[in-house]
Amino acid sequence: MSASLGYAVPTGDFIEEWLDENGMSQAELARNLGCTPKHVSKLIHGAPLTNEFALRLGRVTGIPAERWMQLETFYRSELARLELEQDAAEVKSVLKQLPLKFLRDHGFMSATLHKPGKAAFEALTFYRAGTLEVLKEQVAAPAHAMAFRQSATLDWAARVTWLRMVEVEAATVDIEVPYDKEGLRELLPTLRGLTRESPEKYGAAMVELLASVGVQLVFVHAVPKAGIYGMARWFQGRPLIALSLHRRSEDQLWFTLFHEVCHLLEHELTPGGFVSGEWEDGSLEEEANRFAGELLIPSKYAVRLRLLKSLDDVRSFAEDIDIAPGIVVGRLHREEFWGYDKGHGLVQKLVLVDDE
Repeated sequence: MSASLGYAVPTGDFIEEWLDENGMSQAELARNLGCTPKHVSKLIHGAPLTNEFALRLGRVTGIPAERWMQLETFYRSELARLELEQDAAEVKSVLKQLPLKFLRDHGFMSATLHKPGKAAFEALTFYRAGTLEVLKEQVAAPAHAMAFRQSATLDWAARVTWLRMVEVEAATVDIEVPYDKEGLRELLPTLRGLTRESPEKYGAAMVELLASVGVQLVFVHAVPKAGIYGMARWFQGRPLIALSLHRRSEDQLWFTLFHEVCHLLEHELTPGGFVSGEWEDGSLEEEANRFAGELLIPSKYAVRLRLLKSLDDVRSFAEDIDIAPGIVVGRLHREEFWGYDKGHGLVQKLVLVDDE
C-alpha cells in the first residue's frame, strides 16, 4: 500500500484475501453479512465500502470496522493520487508556481516534482484546497481584496504561502484573555520602551504583552518573493498580528508592529478576513504608516532628526527620546536624510530562533 506504487489496492482485495484464508465463499460471506452475493462481488471488484457495511464486516470477520474504513480511505486517496499522476504536466505547471523548496525546508512538504502526485496531495493539504483547480485559483489571485505592509515585490503564490503559514502557526497558540482594545492602547508606551532592549528580550515580551490584552502575535518566516513585512486580521475569534522579519532589521520590525496595531485600534476588523481587506485605496495604510512613525519618533523631533550628522549624534538623540538607535537610522534612510549606505552598524539584525 505504499504511496509510491503505480497502482492502488482496492479494499476488495483484502476481503478476497480474508475469504481465502478462512475458506469461505462469497456466497457464504453474503449470507453472514445479510446482503446479496452480487453486492459482495461488487465490493471485491472495487465498489465503495460504506461505514454501515464496514460495521457488518467487522462483526463477521473479527477485523474492526475502523480498519476496513482505513483501507477504504487509503484506496480512494490513492486513486485520486494516481489520477493526478496521469496528468503530470498539468500538476507540475501548478506546483512550479509554489515555493516548494521553501515548504520542504520548513517541514510543510516532503515530496518533490519527481513525484508530482504526492507533491500535489501535500500541496492541496497545506493550502487547504480541495482540488487542483481551487489551488490554481488561490495562487493566481487573492480570493478577496487584501492589503499588507509590503515591499513592491509581487508574487501572489508566495504571499498565499506566507498567509497559510501564519494560520498554521496561529492555530498552535491559545489565548484565553478577551480582546481589550483600550488596554492595547494603554500598552503602547510599554511596547515602545521595549525597543531599547535586545531582541532576545523583547521578542517574547512583545508576545506576552499583547496576549495580556487578547491580541495574538506570531512571527513567521519571510517567504522569498512575498515581500510582506506583516499583516493584521481577525482569526479564530480574536485579533492577530503576524510579522515576517522581512529584511530582518529592527526598524522594520517595530514600524510594522505599530502599523498593524493601528489597524486594530483605528480601523474596523472584519470577522471573516483581513483588517485592510475591504478597502479600495491605500488611505488607511497611509494612516497606519503615520501612526507608527509618530509613535516611534514624534514629529516634534523632526528638526533635530534632520540635523543628525554622525553616529554619535544618533546615539545621543536615541537616548534622549528613549528609542533604539537603529530605529532612528531607519527613519533617516526613509526620509532620505542619510544614504542607505550609512549607519547600518547601529541597526540590529534579527533572526527567528530556528534560523540560528
